[in-house]
Amino acid sequence: CDMVRYLISMGHRRIGVLAGRENNIHTGCRLRGYQKALFEEHILYNPNLVCYGDWERDSGYRLAGNLVREGATAIFCLCDRMAGGVYDYFREHDIRVGDDISVAGFDNQELAAYFDPGLTTMKINLSEIGTEAAAILLERLNMEDDGGSLCILEKKIPCSMIKRESVKRIEAAPLSEKK
Repeated sequence: CDMVRYLISMGHRRIGVLAGRENNIHTGCRLRGYQKALFEEHILYNPNLVCYGDWERDSGYRLAGNLVREGATAIFCLCDRMAGGVYDYFREHDIRVGDDISVAGFDNQELAAYFDPGLTTMKINLSEIGTEAAAILLERLNMEDDGGSLCILEKKIPCSMIKRESVKRIEAAPLSEKK
């Protein structure tokens, strides 16, 4: 949701998404964030701007052209590896990331900083997630047996945005185009 809000704040209204596998829990959560941000800004959700891949670089390459043909001004890749494939596609088609089109990712994998231009992405705090998971596990192991009524615990660890050169401010669409 935060990344899409940022893209909207930079003037983008036609934000394409390169998602992972369609029935994946991470794909679902990230797409709900995308849809929430669009809804908050009164931008209609367009299913033609969402393409499903397999989290890998080659699926980013394969699907990038679809989003360009749909008129996306920004592409939000739900993982940085797929963004690498988008960069490859754009390089081959003389489309300049950060100038002609904006690209954002998710995960802040080490490779994101080495893309040219550097990829704007969301950083997942994996060490904090691991620490919290271990603490919960230890707490559960030390609990008295309550007859099997173990409740499911969900703890959210916030992501943080890493802004690099892959996102460009564009002139926002006039309010009359917002629905």
